[in-house]
Amino acid sequence: MGSISMCPKCHGRLTAISERTGGFSGTKAVVGAVVAGPVGVAAGALGKKLVILQCEKCGYQIETDAQTAQEAEEFGVLYEQYARLHASRIPKPELIHKLGKGYHMGEFRNKGYVHRAEEREKIGVDIEAVERNVAQIEEKYDQEIQAAASEISRLEQEKEAKAQALSKLGFFKFSEKKTVQADIDSLGEQIDASISKAKDAYRRRDQEVAALRSEYVERCRILAHAAVDKYCPDDPVWKEFAHAAYSVMSGEPMTGDEIVKTLNGDMTWQQFKLRMQEIGNPFVSRNDDGWYFGPDGSQDYSWMSSSGFKMGVEKIGEKLPSIRSDAEWAAQRQQNAVLAVSKDFVAAIRTNGTVAIACTDGSQYDVSSWENIVAVSAGATNGNLFGVRSDGTVVMAGPTIAAFPEVNGWNDIISVAVGTTHVLGLRRDGTVVSADKNDYGKCDVTEWNDIISIAACSRNSFGLRRDGTVIAAGDNGDGQCDVKHWERIVSISAPFNTLIGVRADGMIRKAGIITEDNIFSNFVVGSMYTKLTESGEALINHRVLGGASEEKNRSDFVTIADMPFPGQKYWAGIRLDGTLMIQGENLGRMAEANNWTGLYVAPELKEAIHKVEERKKQREEEEQLGEARRKQRAEFEAKYGRI
Repeated sequence: MGSISMCPKCHGRLTAISERTGGFSGTKAVVGAVVAGPVGVAAGALGKKLVILQCEKCGYQIETDAQTAQEAEEFGVLYEQYARLHASRIPKPELIHKLGKGYHMGEFRNKGYVHRAEEREKIGVDIEAVERNVAQIEEKYDQEIQAAASEISRLEQEKEAKAQALSKLGFFKFSEKKTVQADIDSLGEQIDASISKAKDAYRRRDQEVAALRSEYVERCRILAHAAVDKYCPDDPVWKEFAHAAYSVMSGEPMTGDEIVKTLNGDMTWQQFKLRMQEIGNPFVSRNDDGWYFGPDGSQDYSWMSSSGFKMGVEKIGEKLPSIRSDAEWAAQRQQNAVLAVSKDFVAAIRTNGTVAIACTDGSQYDVSSWENIVAVSAGATNGNLFGVRSDGTVVMAGPTIAAFPEVNGWNDIISVAVGTTHVLGLRRDGTVVSADKNDYGKCDVTEWNDIISIAACSRNSFGLRRDGTVIAAGDNGDGQCDVKHWERIVSISAPFNTLIGVRADGMIRKAGIITEDNIFSNFVVGSMYTKLTESGEALINHRVLGGASEEKNRSDFVTIADMPFPGQKYWAGIRLDGTLMIQGENLGRMAEANNWTGLYVAPELKEAIHKVEERKKQREEEEQLGEARRKQRAEFEAKYGRI
């Protein structure tokens, strides 16, 4: 019977007034006979319980199943709470003054996105279903409007022909003139009727579309209020502000200035924007027009690091949160493992399992015998390259590989992470092995298990567990091991004694400190700092390369790595077509890597990107169609008057 939340006629609250048992259910009776004999037959005969819902506002009645009725009543309770809030919230100017003191709402924002991800996703699905219905309605009325427009055009042409014929009749042809004039008048009446018909089609289309969307706007509004009560810290000022802001918002986007004006406060646009961003309600979205109810995927969220540096969390693809499947994340990790950079070289895996390498000074590491390579990793400063074969063994090349003899005996390895003086290997069974110096206890990883990804820096080792938590070993002087409360992590990176984690909802977590003297001043890109969209677009935030801070978009990349080493700053990326781009300072012979072709790209990523491109093309077509409809309507109104 479908989902029913509100009255389809007036959007009033629905309550159950009676129930009855439906007719004999043949299927249930047969199943009951098999399971429980004659008693089961009798039970099957009871059929399905039906409930009659009545609108409290207009009295309209609907008969539906018990589950749908229960859901409608539960929604009605929420709606009643919202209506009471909406009626009682009288914004006060002093509230704005209280907020001037400033409060931090990061926890509310984070909890909202973590705990409400499923509800948000469901709303997104519901809205997609609404938009599909909207498209069907618009298509239906487009046909009606087009037919009316064609009829108007035909009649106007006929009327114009009659007018020309009338002008050519002689002075004394009174009878013929009268007949032609009558035809012209009749055509004019037909034109007016067709115009009215078209206007009526426009109005009915608008009404039906608005009715479809209104329920979901209200639903988001109600859930937004509920999220405040559930996730806001116990601070009455913040709760009052959040409720007040949501109460004055309409279904259409409202700018901050408009909302502040409605609140009768003297808060500035910047202050209001900060408040709303800190609240971060999962059911309230923002686009270029303003804030409104319902997820749209165009919002940019941000996370403030402990050092005060604001790291943007760009949207992954077109929508946030976009929780990828295990297979997609596995493909991404696999793709990240096919490119390695060091201060001395760049290396990448070809589709045939061999390795391409280019060095700053033109020398070549001896990788000619490497075959069936599935992953590569490089030490940022030690100049060593490690490769993982498909059989789980590891090969090495570089100036200090003699320091890692244990690596030659490793087996069943799927990936390698290289620190300054130690190496980690991740086995297929989720355990981790290490080699070389164990200063700071960074190689204490023998007890780790259920690991799916590893990272290493000069003084630490990190492991990402399958459940999305993170484990750390080594020095904790900068708090880089404070990861006990991390959850839903899907990717990790360890630059400069700092751990960066990316959550499934796109949020960034950081443990440790990154100072202006190292990474921030050399902020080229990094696996975690560069946001790679599902469409293959890399958002690269440069703070070097010429000394100027700039943002560049590089399209069609599927993996990126960087080397922000003093005097040797560069980044490299593999495109979807298997070619490579490398840019930076003092590249030397490494620039030859720009000519590489045939590099490995995970098929799963190709498929994911293809799907995103299809969705993007579909949205572009829908936007073009919408623009054509708006243009047609404007032309119609300009010629025949407002609808």
